[in-house]
Amino acid sequence: MTWAVSPTDAELVAQGEEALRAARSQMPVLDGLQADLRTSQPLRGHRISGCAHLTKQTGVLVELLAAAGAEVAWTGGNEVSTQDDVAAALAKTGVRVFGRRGMTPEAVQEAVVECARAFDGGPTLALDSGGAMLRTIVQDPEAFPNLVAATEKTSEGSQLLREELRPRLTFPVVLVNDVVTKWEVDNTHGTGQSTLDGILRATGTFLAGKRFVVCGYGHVGRGLARRARGMGARVTITCRSELTAIRARLDGFDVQPMAVAARSADLVCTATGQPDVVTGEHLDLLPAGAILCNTGHSVVEINLADLARRTDYVAEVGPHVQRHFLTNGRHVDLLSGGGLVNLDAAEGNPSEAMDLTFTNQALAVLHLAAKSGELAPGVHEVDQEQDEEVARRKLRHLGVGWDAEVAARPRPPYGSALRSPLDHQSGSSRGGYIGGTTAFARFDLAEGSMPALAALRRDFSSSKPLASRRLLIAGLVTAGSAVAAHTARAMGASVVWCATSARHFDREVADHLRESGCVVHDPTGPGGVRSAIRSSLAAWRDGPTALLDDDAVLTTAMHDEFAEFPGPQFAVERTTRGAQLIKKRPYLRFPVITADRSTAEVVASDSHAKGLIDVIGVVGGEPIAGQVVAVAGYGAVGSRVAARACGIGARVVVTEVRPTRALMAVLDGFDVLPLEEAAGIADIICTTTGRADTLREAHLAKMRTGALVVASVAQEVDAGALHRTAAKWRTGVAGLRVAHLTHERVIRIALPDKELSHPHGEPTPYAAQDISFATQLHTTCEALRESAAARPSVGAMPGQSGNYALSAIASAMRLRLRGDNPPR
Repeated sequence: MTWAVSPTDAELVAQGEEALRAARSQMPVLDGLQADLRTSQPLRGHRISGCAHLTKQTGVLVELLAAAGAEVAWTGGNEVSTQDDVAAALAKTGVRVFGRRGMTPEAVQEAVVECARAFDGGPTLALDSGGAMLRTIVQDPEAFPNLVAATEKTSEGSQLLREELRPRLTFPVVLVNDVVTKWEVDNTHGTGQSTLDGILRATGTFLAGKRFVVCGYGHVGRGLARRARGMGARVTITCRSELTAIRARLDGFDVQPMAVAARSADLVCTATGQPDVVTGEHLDLLPAGAILCNTGHSVVEINLADLARRTDYVAEVGPHVQRHFLTNGRHVDLLSGGGLVNLDAAEGNPSEAMDLTFTNQALAVLHLAAKSGELAPGVHEVDQEQDEEVARRKLRHLGVGWDAEVAARPRPPYGSALRSPLDHQSGSSRGGYIGGTTAFARFDLAEGSMPALAALRRDFSSSKPLASRRLLIAGLVTAGSAVAAHTARAMGASVVWCATSARHFDREVADHLRESGCVVHDPTGPGGVRSAIRSSLAAWRDGPTALLDDDAVLTTAMHDEFAEFPGPQFAVERTTRGAQLIKKRPYLRFPVITADRSTAEVVASDSHAKGLIDVIGVVGGEPIAGQVVAVAGYGAVGSRVAARACGIGARVVVTEVRPTRALMAVLDGFDVLPLEEAAGIADIICTTTGRADTLREAHLAKMRTGALVVASVAQEVDAGALHRTAAKWRTGVAGLRVAHLTHERVIRIALPDKELSHPHGEPTPYAAQDISFATQLHTTCEALRESAAARPSVGAMPGQSGNYALSAIASAMRLRLRGDNPPR
């Protein structure tokens, strides 16, 4: 039997052509790319087999591939997602289409195989969505001798390739899923909206006040949860991952195990991509009338066999609703047979969302067609520049302005401009500042606020896995870092602390560290930080066992200036910026293990954002509600500052230099403006970019009198511009500087300082330091135990190290996760 589609129904074909026209009009980026390719036809001679939900949006991508000169075969790869009218319309144009709506899982697989083998000699390129096509190909590679490359666009398919298929790949595969314009636009916003659309179309339920359980808090779960909460539902999140559980809690959601959440759920929607999210155990607990649905990739998240065993009989109460009357006397409503509710009961993700995903996929195919011979077999990421280009095209279509002209401005190099642009006003260096309480009191406060480090001391103080190990640790000398040093000592290590900032060198804490047996080198004397680094590296004749680095300060120094000192067995870098610097180096003397960016980012960025909002409230002396707040930068910190400011009543505008982040801000509902324009309307400007001279003379000239500037990094404010434009200065409360500018304008400036960024003198919140230091120390133990220092290279940390720290944080937050599922 063949599943090939024949365009014999003229009415169905006409209906499909109209659907394609409608989708094309809402996909301007992809349609514009198709117009560019129609003449050059760069895919001429290529045969493409594709597998993805065959909706009208996918149809526009298929049209583009054909217009670019390729022969195309396509299948939907899903039981309920194929739109038969679109399939018929494509078949009429010469595309080989396989499958129809309402197939069995077995028939779907047959159609995938038939599509993969549609051409003599097989395809030259494959486009997949979920891994079904690529799994078919790697199972019988001899049948596809001419395949040169492939793409995969889903989370589930990317995971399959990384964890199962990677060793068997004989061709390069580009993961289109792992780009901002895909997962932020398509997954979070697109699937979040279309899932809620499908639920409401199928049931007509009134969401306000309902107990809505979202299983999984990946990009899809997050988008769904936000929209359900926006419509008045009481949302509970279930997930197995500590990281996503913490992120959900910090976003304000209740987090419970599924076995607890099921007892009171009015509606349960799975969004993990994993099997058996809802099992018989949970079905037995659901209240009467509960609604069950799925928006993960496959019909496996709700255990339908368990449901069938508990069902007396089924009634069809709507086109997409099956009411299961259970043996316990209750009933539950299953939507779309457990399949994808957004594709079955609604029309899938909006065309505008799919526009960017398919543009990324099309550009990836064009790149592979031109460069396939240059790529090694295996898994490859999409180039960031492609992601930014797609975002630029979309922003231009939306008419959004962004600060493209300053996108290339560098971040300040570590160790340069360590003093604030306004330090000369205070008459002295900030080195040696004492935060208003004794070092012992600050240490006790920090120790009680850092549960992950406490867990390390509890679990390893007896076994002492770092006994006889020499640890050279880089970082600020503050109460939080003292707790980390104390923990390393409790685990048996000999510790030398290399202070990397004269500005944040707390002498009382340094004395406390020395009394506890650590060596601390003072960066405030002659020679500054450079001298402290040299002294630290000379501490042991045979060199340190391991470097625990911060912003690659020690790793860089040992390669560039102090190569004469013996190198360590390995280094562990705890910051994203440091990892990026190390990866750019042409060679390494020793292995470097990089910390997992997402591990600390979720806690650190939220804590940092909260600190900046607190600073605005403290030094501004007025409510934020009703104020215009311009947030410069929409990264991890900036996005949270914007959300928090919006949540307490501010009108928020965002400025960004990266098109992908500017687009994220637009989709999150914020106005995006060039900074020069935003400066003219803002009551408060909060810079979160980490880039030198973010706020420059042109911006200062636009600012209204009384405006407040709060910077997350002192170098974000152009010191030269301030000195040129300020006629006089005075100091306000809590270190706030007041600048009298030309034209009788007065602005207030709060730069990061101990009295401003944290009430107890910590430049980084304890929660962020806790998870960062704990992950770094645990990674060091794992690396020593597993002899990870094999050869000079850069590698990711062992996963259990991040999980260890996250488990401790989750426990401190009283998050219960047992028995739940990882996010999609």
